[in-house]
Amino acid sequence: MTKTSITIDDVVFVIDYGKAKETSYDALNNTHCLLPTWISKDSAKQRRGRAGCVQPGECYHLYPRDVQSLCLQIKTLKLGSFSEFLSKALQSPELLAAQNAIEYLKIIGALDENEDLTLAEAAKAQFSRDHSDHFALVRVYDVWKVAEQALGGYEYCWKIFLSAQSMKSIDSLRREFLSLLKDTSVVKGNMVIFNAWNYDENLIRVAICYGLYPGTSSIVHNEKSLSLKTVEDGQVLLHSDSVNSWDLRIPFPWLVFNEKIKVNSIFLRLLFPITSCYCLVEASQKAI
Repeated sequence: MTKTSITIDDVVFVIDYGKAKETSYDALNNTHCLLPTWISKDSAKQRRGRAGCVQPGECYHLYPRDVQSLCLQIKTLKLGSFSEFLSKALQSPELLAAQNAIEYLKIIGALDENEDLTLAEAAKAQFSRDHSDHFALVRVYDVWKVAEQALGGYEYCWKIFLSAQSMKSIDSLRREFLSLLKDTSVVKGNMVIFNAWNYDENLIRVAICYGLYPGTSSIVHNEKSLSLKTVEDGQVLLHSDSVNSWDLRIPFPWLVFNEKIKVNSIFLRLLFPITSCYCLVEASQKAI
């Protein structure tokens, strides 16, 4: 609301967190960048004005040090105790700030009493049997659809940390795509016939690999970890929303990815593991 200058009469309180994410395109690396930046003083005044356009209001400028995000990164990378790790930094956060961050993450369910990432990891693990973000998303949708038809879609989303609005948007897009296929006579008649190969994983792998190539990354397995490399960027990282972000062993030599995002480092999103055979076939087809 504060970014789009929308005025809502009933809104008399605004919380300004002091940052905005700006999208840019790195032509050299062929990468979309979504980088958080501090807003200007004029932007802060504009945000403040959203609370007092039609009646008196109040604006709270809360400019965080983002200790919670740092804590989650340390836990995701399995670097040990949050406080102990930060104590080695040249300029570490105050001890009280670190303790408050940990308590906050416990309250919202991101950490358990042992300060482990068990809830979020368990929610992802339900759908990540084959290291594929695409298959995981399909499984999430299928289960949500059943719950939604039984009038339990919102409760299901709340239980496994999903956005109910996002799931409804996905459902709406699916229906829109189906309508377009029918309008162009690509799909007609008995839908069962067109869904005959719905769960053929080999066919799906070929289709996704063909669609995303040459967006490929090699997987290099080290003794206790793995690293990813692309031709354009060298070493890259897994995005935290991937089902593979918790797994240090992906039993494939390659990944195809949907997009690259540059924040501090370059991260790969929407990943699909493939064998060398798939990669060679697609490379030869594109060359032809």
